[in-house]
Amino acid sequence: AGLVYEGDLQKVRTIFENILDNAFRYRKRLGPHRVQIMVRKSGHGIECLFIDNGVGIRERDLKKAFEMFYKGSKESR
Repeated sequence: AGLVYEGDLQKVRTIFENILDNAFRYRKRLGPHRVQIMVRKSGHGIECLFIDNGVGIRERDLKKAFEMFYKGSKESR
């Protein structure tokens, strides 16, 4: 059987759009750009993984990465 999501589809759409927008906005300028999306069952829910080959987030910025309006290093802007 396939995975089923029951919830606010508009919120999920906004989350996906924001993640994909950031993946393309903060890509490395050299070479091809890749974004991989994996969806899998996790416990009693669904887990979505977004993997890209962009500039990434410095380790010291990881804790703040999900704060509203936070921006990391100049390289990631």
